[in-house]
Amino acid sequence: MENRVLCWALLRAILAERGLTIVERILTDGPVIWILARDSSERGILWASVVCTLISVVVYIAVVFVSDVAYKRGVDVTGLETLRQLEYAVLEPRQWFKRLIRWMLQSRRLIFWIGSWFYLDPDYVTLLLRKKEEGYAAAFLKITLPSVFLSVVVWVALWWAAVQGFWWAVWVLEWVL
Repeated sequence: MENRVLCWALLRAILAERGLTIVERILTDGPVIWILARDSSERGILWASVVCTLISVVVYIAVVFVSDVAYKRGVDVTGLETLRQLEYAVLEPRQWFKRLIRWMLQSRRLIFWIGSWFYLDPDYVTLLLRKKEEGYAAAFLKITLPSVFLSVVVWVALWWAAVQGFWWAVWVLEWVL
């Protein structure tokens, strides 16, 4: 794989991921924040988790499906399929950047644990970790669903803490002023 192709694939992967993240955050985090702002009790946390999980699963499966359909038509929308070719490429010692990308692509635990909630989303985790030979159901059960659960637990807890911090700040300001 030549350097120009690698650079464009990497840029496309980053831009597509960031664009999808914005859309996915609006669709998943918006309802979570709204639910937690109205009811931050255990019931609200449970309801926000269920709603977020359902929306996330639908959105992430749609992204994986659209990516597959586009790739079958010759368009690598996410850039990940081009990058995945590095996993099995024979690289020279001086190709350190390609070696770094290949190491990251082969680090399945790193992709799952960090990617599920921090930088990537469960859709990209699924696209990176799945085996093409396995069907959608296997990828969904082995990768997407556990990744969504991890993501929901982390993000609902963070948004709950943020909403609690906001209400605490409002209480302090009302008390001071």
